[in-house]
Amino acid sequence: MNRDELKVLMRNAGIRPRRSSGQNFLVEEDLAKAIARAGEVEPGDVVLEVGTGFGMLTKHLCEVAGHVVSVEKDRKLHAVATELLSEFENLTIHAGDVLKTKNALAPDLIEVLRERLGPQGRLRVVANLPYNIATSLVILLLSVELPVDAIVVMVQLEAAERFAARRGAEGFGAVSLLCEALCERIELVRTVPPDVFMPRPKVTSAVVRLIPRADRHEGYRDLSRVIRGMFNYRRKTVPKAAKLAAKADSTLAWLPDAVAALGPDPAARPEDLTLVDFRRLVPPVESDGS
Repeated sequence: MNRDELKVLMRNAGIRPRRSSGQNFLVEEDLAKAIARAGEVEPGDVVLEVGTGFGMLTKHLCEVAGHVVSVEKDRKLHAVATELLSEFENLTIHAGDVLKTKNALAPDLIEVLRERLGPQGRLRVVANLPYNIATSLVILLLSVELPVDAIVVMVQLEAAERFAARRGAEGFGAVSLLCEALCERIELVRTVPPDVFMPRPKVTSAVVRLIPRADRHEGYRDLSRVIRGMFNYRRKTVPKAAKLAAKADSTLAWLPDAVAALGPDPAARPEDLTLVDFRRLVPPVESDGS
């Protein structure tokens, strides 16, 4: 589907892309194929795609996956995609939002995925993500209790660089640390210019591959709370950031004492701490004695 064909389709369906919803549709067939290949999908895999759009990427995923669950919350797009992709029996186009809240996936979507996965299924996420939810959604997908084997997504280049940033690099922050804790590998696959989308975004995009750690869920909830709490005050010294985080969230009341025990450089800021340092700030899980 080229740009002119897409314009006709949109006009006939009464669809006008909404930038507020991050609707930038692919118009480059070769790029859609390349993203599908980067997903390294195998015939037994279940694939989650967020944002069906007009199905340019979806159809290539359907050709290689065991089943594709594609999420589309726009009613008009859902109707058009259902018609365009009607030949694929291994496709579920889920009508609704991928998110329940900013910090939780939609329960009905999780139910659909678990039903398709069964007890031994492998889930791969391959998508052109809406810019406005990309960062929070990637962290959610990495941390949710689902058998996510890989995430290959197109996002804003700045977001991709933030996922992969290490301490001292430009863009390093809480998201970078959370990705380091959750992933064994993060790769920038390719950069993508604005002219492969309609409408054209004002920024460069990138395809990024994230490979989750098998043990990523162990202690992650408390680690995430500490990292986010401290980085809310990233320009403060570590002791001061800990006190402010504990004041803002009473469940972190123990954090200033943990920082004192860690004994960082008094002038250090949260961005100067390593992931190992942050792990040391998290209290050990108490055994129930059983």
